[in-house]
This record gives sequence, C-alpha cells and structure tokens, in this order.
Amino acid sequence: MKRTINHKHYKYYDTLELIRKLGVVNMWGADPYLRQFHPKLTKEEAKEILLAWIDNYGELCDLRNWQASTIVSD
Repeated sequence: MKRTINHKHYKYYDTLELIRKLGVVNMWGADPYLRQFHPKLTKEEAKEILLAWIDNYGELCDLRNWQASTIVSD
C-alpha cells in the first residue's frame, strides 16, 4: 500500500533528502539518521515518514524542487 505525502512532514522529507545527498547510508536504513536530526520522533514515526518519502520520492522532487539523481552503470 502506497503511503501518502503528509504536508506537515515536509521538514522531515527535506532532512531525508539531505541524508540521501550526503550518501552516508542506504536510504532503506535512514530512519535512525532521521531521528538523530529530529530526536522527538519515535522509531515508528521515523519509519513511517521514511516509507512515505520512498513511496512518493518522484512527486516530492517536483513539489520540493529537489534535483533527483539517477544511478548510471556501465
């Protein structure tokens, strides 16, 4: 089931985009990093926010004017 974008979570989505751009972790495991930036989030909240970010990444790129990166292999 695809999760929907919660407009109240934009600051968290922006943090996840920063984590992605830094390349410090595979994004499937980014919820603990999200909690480091936003310690009031519970583990469950961070996971749900991450999964919504993953499910809606293309749309969030358009909404937030992010430059999506693609991986090109030889």
